Amino acid sequence: MVTCIETNDINGSQDLIKIIKTIIHDLDENEKLEWIEKIRVQENLLNNKRKDSLLDVVLSKEICATKKSNDTVLILKQSLTELHNTEKIGLDTINHLHEQSESINRMTTKTQKINNDMTHSSKLLTKMKSIFR
Repeated sequence: MVTCIETNDINGSQDLIKIIKTIIHDLDENEKLEWIEKIRVQENLLNNKRKDSLLDVVLSKEICATKKSNDTVLILKQSLTELHNTEKIGLDTINHLHEQSESINRMTTKTQKINNDMTHSSKLLTKMKSIFR
């Protein structure tokens, strides 16, 4: 005679309890009461297993969500670091371009002065030529 239902399959256990409930109708009253008590105990065990299974699923989903959140935070931190590095590079580039612009402006001014001096020198040479001819 079976005294305890031991299975991890909740659905299979429920089916087995249903079968036993239909079979015990043919037993005498004492045996029937024993089996009803055993069934009640097993149903309680099944309910507890069902709750534990649901809790495991919920916890598993929470753990997964927490891991995803942590991964996302890590990615965001890395992105922020990259953003700061990019900003620093951008500022360095702007400063360098500004320095180059100032250098070009100084060279343009010097070139214009040289051109003016060359034009003046050319005029002076032309006048000197006309005097010595």
